[in-house]
Formats: sequence, structure tokens, C-alpha cells
Amino acid sequence: MTGKATPRYAARFGRLPAVFEMLLAHPDGVPLATLAEEVGVPAGELREDLLAFYTADPLENDRML
Repeated sequence: MTGKATPRYAARFGRLPAVFEMLLAHPDGVPLATLAEEVGVPAGELREDLLAFYTADPLENDRML
């Protein structure tokens, strides 16, 4: 993709694997503000990303299940 910026939603979704790896490194938990600082985003934005990920149900309307 030459000349086109990565869509914001793709960048936000794309950072989640790194966030999950960081969470694995903190089995007793880590404050959201600390995690957001490590990722380099505002805590509110990271909270929205995580809530969107965990509340999405791609199989909700799957008639095959």
C-alpha cells in the first residue's frame, strides 16, 4: 500500500498482541495506566481497545454453531 496511511482501527487492533504479551509477563496483574505507558497510548484509548476486543462476539450470529 503505497501512499496510504494505516487506518486507525487497524493500528489499534494491531497493537493488541503486544499488549497481551505484556499482560502475560504480569501474572498478578498490572495497572492499566502502567500498561498504557508501556505501549505508548493514553489509558482511556487502551481501555476502549480492550473492551472492544473482549466484548466482540464474532460467533453470535453464526448459524453453524
